[in-house]
Amino acid sequence: MGVSCKCRFKNLERRGESLERDLREYYKLLDEEWNPYKPGGYKRFLEALRVVDSIVEHKFIRDIIKRRNKVRILDVCSGYGIGGIALAKVMEEHKKQVDLTLVDIREEVLIRAKKWSIEVLRKPAKTLVLDVMNLKKLGEKFDLIIMYGNSIAHFSPWDLLLLLPSIINVLEDNGVFIVENIDVGLQLLMGYKYIWIERGSKPILNFHASYDILKGTCRRLFFSFEHNEKGFVDLHFWYTSTLGALLFCFFNDLSILSHPWEHWKYYVIVRRPRENMPRITKKRVEEILSENLKSERQEKT
Repeated sequence: MGVSCKCRFKNLERRGESLERDLREYYKLLDEEWNPYKPGGYKRFLEALRVVDSIVEHKFIRDIIKRRNKVRILDVCSGYGIGGIALAKVMEEHKKQVDLTLVDIREEVLIRAKKWSIEVLRKPAKTLVLDVMNLKKLGEKFDLIIMYGNSIAHFSPWDLLLLLPSIINVLEDNGVFIVENIDVGLQLLMGYKYIWIERGSKPILNFHASYDILKGTCRRLFFSFEHNEKGFVDLHFWYTSTLGALLFCFFNDLSILSHPWEHWKYYVIVRRPRENMPRITKKRVEEILSENLKSERQEKT
């Protein structure tokens, strides 16, 4: 069976309404595993506490703990805020005052995330429905920014070139950005799976639908037998090495930590944005992709 190279590129505006719809349908099917009010999600939160407790021992974050009495945390693509709330809880255990902000494009999830933050932290996190490409709209800066739960898979390499300047816009000069990545590089080398079953309490089938050669994203179809529901999502399977190299183009300091017990998960931790960063605009990225899409079509005719 050959890989379908049907290209689905339209433009980066797909990070708007259609992306929001796709993510809502996708994570609705996975709600048992992410909602902290359900057994699977609560287990994931307890695991996040253990993971974050080990991450904060890293020198980059220890430096912040030493310097700051009050720590401002931003959880991007937060979902239920599992990563951000866990990080805030651990910071409180280090006797720090914490201001936590959760950002996601799904309002209904943020409502529950705020409720969960009150239960865990005894005060509400600030929540905002916002595309992470527009973090400058927050109007403030943060000491720690975390992207937890492999949300990075929803960003193509081209998206990442636009995401990182957005992150840097709201990161303090000595702030730290933490990214979780599920590295499936070895699995891909051993053979791309056109169908697999999602791990979790309820079986969900995951099918290959198409591949966008320009953006490097796979369109996957998810189907739940229990609810008789389906959803689509675009995923980029990041090698941790590739993710780290791209981040290093924007930051001076980089460190990669392995997950305490799951060997396929890694955390890329960066700080000190470079002064002479690449100047990349959304318009230029769209032009490059559009030009190459035209060239590809001409070659096929």
